[in-house]
Amino acid sequence: MTTLRKVLIADNVFYRLPMSGILISDDARSWYESGPVRDVTILHNSFIECGSPAIAVSPENDRYEGAVHRNITVEANRFLIRQGEAVHACSTDGLTIEGNYISTPRGDVLQPESFFKAENCRQVTIRENRCGSCLPQL
Repeated sequence: MTTLRKVLIADNVFYRLPMSGILISDDARSWYESGPVRDVTILHNSFIECGSPAIAVSPENDRYEGAVHRNITVEANRFLIRQGEAVHACSTDGLTIEGNYISTPRGDVLQPESFFKAENCRQVTIRENRCGSCLPQL
Protein backbone atom coordinates (compact mmCIF):
# COMPACT_ATOMS: atom_id res chain seq x y z
CA MET A 1 0.00 0.00 0.00
CA THR A 2 1.45 3.29 -1.09
CA THR A 3 -0.18 6.67 -1.64
CA LEU A 4 0.21 10.23 -0.45
CA ARG A 5 -3.54 10.39 0.20
CA LYS A 6 -5.25 9.50 3.46
CA VAL A 7 -5.71 5.73 3.94
CA LEU A 8 -7.98 3.79 6.29
CA ILE A 9 -7.58 0.01 6.56
CA ALA A 10 -10.37 -1.15 8.86
CA ASP A 11 -12.43 -4.18 9.88
CA ASN A 12 -10.48 -6.84 7.97
CA VAL A 13 -9.26 -10.32 8.85
CA PHE A 14 -5.75 -11.26 7.69
CA TYR A 15 -5.61 -15.04 8.18
CA ARG A 16 -2.42 -17.12 8.02
CA LEU A 17 -0.71 -15.14 5.30
CA PRO A 18 2.84 -16.41 4.79
CA MET A 19 4.04 -12.79 4.69
CA SER A 20 3.02 -9.59 6.45
CA GLY A 21 -0.69 -8.82 6.39
CA ILE A 22 0.08 -5.18 5.60
CA LEU A 23 3.27 -3.99 3.96
CA ILE A 24 4.07 -0.31 3.59
CA SER A 25 7.24 -0.02 1.55
CA ASP A 26 8.95 2.60 -0.58
CA ASP A 27 10.77 1.19 -3.55
CA ALA A 28 13.46 3.80 -4.03
CA ARG A 29 16.29 1.41 -4.90
CA SER A 30 15.25 -0.82 -7.76
CA TRP A 31 11.91 -0.79 -9.61
CA TYR A 32 10.73 2.63 -8.33
CA GLU A 33 7.15 1.37 -8.19
CA SER A 34 6.06 3.01 -4.96
CA GLY A 35 6.65 6.04 -2.77
CA PRO A 36 6.06 7.28 0.77
CA VAL A 37 2.82 7.40 2.75
CA ARG A 38 1.68 10.42 4.74
CA ASP A 39 -1.49 9.48 6.67
CA VAL A 40 -2.38 5.81 7.31
CA THR A 41 -4.76 4.42 9.94
CA ILE A 42 -4.93 0.66 10.57
CA LEU A 43 -7.99 0.13 12.77
CA HIS A 44 -10.09 -2.80 14.11
CA ASN A 45 -8.39 -5.54 12.08
CA SER A 46 -7.49 -9.10 13.08
CA PHE A 47 -4.09 -10.52 12.16
CA ILE A 48 -4.16 -14.26 12.75
CA GLU A 49 -0.88 -16.16 12.45
CA CYS A 50 0.51 -13.98 9.67
CA GLY A 51 4.16 -13.89 8.71
CA SER A 52 6.36 -11.75 10.88
CA PRO A 53 5.86 -8.91 11.28
CA ALA A 54 2.10 -8.81 10.84
CA ILE A 55 2.42 -5.12 9.88
CA ALA A 56 5.67 -4.08 8.21
CA VAL A 57 6.65 -0.49 7.49
CA SER A 58 9.89 -1.03 5.66
CA PRO A 59 11.15 1.46 3.12
CA GLU A 60 14.03 0.25 1.01
CA ASN A 61 16.49 2.93 2.09
CA ASP A 62 20.14 1.97 2.52
CA ARG A 63 20.85 4.60 5.15
CA TYR A 64 18.77 6.88 7.32
CA GLU A 65 18.57 10.41 5.94
CA GLY A 66 15.28 11.36 7.55
CA ALA A 67 11.81 9.87 7.65
CA VAL A 68 10.41 8.21 4.55
CA HIS A 69 6.87 7.68 5.93
CA ARG A 70 4.79 9.90 8.22
CA ASN A 71 1.72 9.63 10.46
CA ILE A 72 0.95 5.93 10.72
CA THR A 73 -1.53 4.82 13.38
CA VAL A 74 -2.09 1.18 14.40
CA GLU A 75 -5.05 1.18 16.78
CA ALA A 76 -7.49 -1.32 18.33
CA ASN A 77 -6.32 -4.32 16.31
CA ARG A 78 -6.07 -7.96 17.40
CA PHE A 79 -2.96 -10.02 16.79
CA LEU A 80 -2.52 -13.77 17.26
CA ILE A 81 1.25 -14.16 17.01
CA ARG A 82 2.95 -17.57 16.84
CA GLN A 83 6.40 -15.99 16.64
CA GLY A 84 7.92 -12.65 15.80
CA GLU A 85 6.48 -9.18 15.90
CA ALA A 86 3.10 -7.54 15.48
CA VAL A 87 4.51 -4.27 14.08
CA HIS A 88 7.97 -3.42 12.79
CA ALA A 89 8.48 0.11 11.46
CA CYS A 90 11.54 1.85 10.02
CA SER A 91 12.21 5.46 9.02
CA THR A 92 8.80 6.76 10.11
CA ASP A 93 7.87 9.98 11.89
CA GLY A 94 4.60 10.11 13.79
CA LEU A 95 4.07 6.41 14.58
CA THR A 96 1.26 5.60 17.03
CA ILE A 97 0.56 2.07 18.27
CA GLU A 98 -2.21 1.98 20.85
CA GLY A 99 -5.11 -0.04 22.20
CA ASN A 100 -4.11 -3.28 20.46
CA TYR A 101 -4.51 -6.82 21.84
CA ILE A 102 -1.75 -9.37 21.26
CA SER A 103 -2.04 -13.05 22.10
CA THR A 104 0.14 -16.11 21.71
CA PRO A 105 -1.18 -19.68 21.43
CA ARG A 106 1.62 -20.99 23.66
CA GLY A 107 0.16 -19.33 26.69
CA ASP A 108 3.09 -16.93 26.98
CA VAL A 109 1.95 -13.64 28.42
CA LEU A 110 4.65 -11.12 27.58
CA GLN A 111 4.91 -7.37 27.79
CA PRO A 112 3.11 -5.76 24.83
CA GLU A 113 6.17 -3.66 23.98
CA SER A 114 8.08 -6.84 23.05
CA PHE A 115 5.85 -7.21 19.95
CA PHE A 116 6.61 -3.74 18.52
CA LYS A 117 9.85 -2.44 16.98
CA ALA A 118 10.63 1.04 15.70
CA GLU A 119 13.98 1.72 14.03
CA ASN A 120 15.05 5.22 13.03
CA CYS A 121 11.59 6.53 13.93
CA ARG A 122 10.66 9.80 15.65
CA GLN A 123 7.56 10.86 17.53
CA VAL A 124 6.69 7.27 18.46
CA THR A 125 3.79 6.61 20.85
CA ILE A 126 3.22 3.06 22.12
CA ARG A 127 0.57 2.84 24.83
CA GLU A 128 -2.38 0.95 26.27
CA ASN A 129 -1.65 -2.29 24.42
CA ARG A 130 -2.49 -5.60 26.14
CA CYS A 131 -1.24 -9.18 25.95
CA GLY A 132 -2.95 -12.46 26.75
CA SER A 133 -2.80 -16.14 26.00
CA CYS A 134 -5.82 -16.42 23.71
CA LEU A 135 -7.49 -14.26 21.11
CA PRO A 136 -10.67 -12.52 22.26
CA GLN A 137 -13.78 -13.36 20.30
CA LEU A 138 -13.88 -11.73 16.86
